[in-house]
Amino acid sequence: MRAVIAFILVAFVSSAIAENPDVLQLPADPQKVMDYAQSRFYDVGLQAYKENKFAMALEYWTMSSNSDPRSQFGLSVLYMKGQGVAVDAQKAIGWIRKSAAQAYPAAEWALGMVYETGGGVKQDPVQAAQWYLRAADHGYADAQEKIGVMYLQGTGVSKNPSLGTYYLNQADNQGNAAAKYDIGTLYERGEGVRKNSDIAYTYFASSAAQGYAAAEYALAKMYYNGEVDGKRDVNHFFDWLKKAAVQGYVPAEADLGWSFANAAGVERDDQWAVYWSALAAAHGDKDAAGNAKLYASRLQQRTIAADSVKILTAADVNAETLELSRAGMTVVPVGGAGEWTQVYVPIYGNIGFVKKLNLAPVQVASTKSTAKRAD
Repeated sequence: MRAVIAFILVAFVSSAIAENPDVLQLPADPQKVMDYAQSRFYDVGLQAYKENKFAMALEYWTMSSNSDPRSQFGLSVLYMKGQGVAVDAQKAIGWIRKSAAQAYPAAEWALGMVYETGGGVKQDPVQAAQWYLRAADHGYADAQEKIGVMYLQGTGVSKNPSLGTYYLNQADNQGNAAAKYDIGTLYERGEGVRKNSDIAYTYFASSAAQGYAAAEYALAKMYYNGEVDGKRDVNHFFDWLKKAAVQGYVPAEADLGWSFANAAGVERDDQWAVYWSALAAAHGDKDAAGNAKLYASRLQQRTIAADSVKILTAADVNAETLELSRAGMTVVPVGGAGEWTQVYVPIYGNIGFVKKLNLAPVQVASTKSTAKRAD
C-alpha cells in the first residue's frame, strides 16, 4: 500500500512541476509541492464521491488527511453516512474535530450540530454556540443562521436580539432559506420589529421558493387565515401544505390529514386523511393519532367496493415496493388493534407508485379523538 501511495504522490508532484515549473527553482519549497499534491488527492476524492465511488473517495481522502481539513471533513461524512465504510459516529466526530481544529468552516458548523443535538457527545448548547460562532465569523451561512437563532432565544449564549438579527441578516444575504424563514417569523409575530404580514409573506415566499418546508407551511397558514389579500384561500392553503407535508414536516402532515377529511382545498378523501394523520402520529404528533382514529371510523361506517381496497398479504408487507392502481390505494393496519406498524401508500404526485414506509407503532385505539384544525 505504501508503494502505491508513493507512486501516486510522485505522479501528482510531477503534475505540479509540469503545471508550475517555478517549483524547480532553487531554493525549492518542498512544502508547496506537497500541499499541491495533497490538494489533488482531495479533488480526486471529491470527484469519486460525486460519482458514488465511496471506496475510492475514502482512499484518496485518507492519503491527504494528515493536513487537508477538507479531506478530514470528507472522511467524517463517509463515516457518518456509512458510505464505503461501516457507520461509526465516533470516528466521524473525530474527523470533524480535526478539520474544525484547522478552522474549516463546514467542520466548525458540524461540530456545533453535534453538540446541539447530542449526537455522539453530551449535549452542550454552550459548546454548540461557540462552534457555530466560529463558523459564522468565517462566513458559513448555516452557522450564521444557527447562532442568530441562539442569540434571539438566549440558548447557549446570553440573549442578544441585536446580534441575533445581525447574524440572521448575514445568512439571509447569502441566500440562506432558514434565515429567511426566521426573519419572516419575526415580522409575523412582531418580535423585535413592527409586525408586518406583508414583509413576513415576502420572506416566507423567498424561503419557500428554495423548498424550505417550514416556510411552505407558514405560507399555507397565512392563506388559510386570510392574511394574504385579506381573504381565506383554501386552494393555495392546500397547495403549500402538500409541499411541506411531502418533505416530512410533521405539522403539515397533520394538517394535510385534516384538509382531506374536511375538503379544505381538495375533494374529501378519508383514506388520505387517515394516512397523513397516521404518518404525523408516527412522527410524534399526539393529536394526529386521535384524528387518524376518527377518520378511520368514517371508512368503517360506509360500504367500500371490494375492488377499491387492496388488502395487504404477508408477502406484500415484506416487499420493498408495490405497483397498485389508484383504486388500491389505502392505509391498511398491520397487526390489528389499531396499530399502524407498516403501511403502503402512494407518493403524492406519482399516483401509480406505492412505497413502503416503516413507521413506529402508533396506538390510536385509546387516544382521544380531537379534530386538528389548520388554525
